[in-house]
Amino acid sequence: MSWEDLELFSNSGAKISSPVITITGIGTINFNAGFFHAAKEEVRDNKYVELRFSKVNNAIVLQFTNVLHEKSSMKITRANNAANGSIAARSFLNFYGIKQTGKYIPKLENIPNIGAVWVVYLNERVN
Repeated sequence: MSWEDLELFSNSGAKISSPVITITGIGTINFNAGFFHAAKEEVRDNKYVELRFSKVNNAIVLQFTNVLHEKSSMKITRANNAANGSIAARSFLNFYGIKQTGKYIPKLENIPNIGAVWVVYLNERVN
């Protein structure tokens, strides 16, 4: 018998779900705990997210940052060290005419001249 793959479980009490981003009808973008777990390298201690939109790809691009740019950064709200969070994105969604709501599985991609970002493809709603 081989035991080379044996791992010690060390996340007792942690509930890690699949990464999901939800766009709501009231203009918020919600991040579940699974997303923050999957995106820990990109999110780290960053307090803001910059949003971009690609009409060609029908996609929202999220780049996390700790730098507040007055016109492009949105503050990530997390209540009492909660595992999930959200941003108020109504102005962004309205500006680009984004009407799609629902849950999406974000994808980590590397975009030239920007770097590693999370992408939500609006054609790939999961509910």
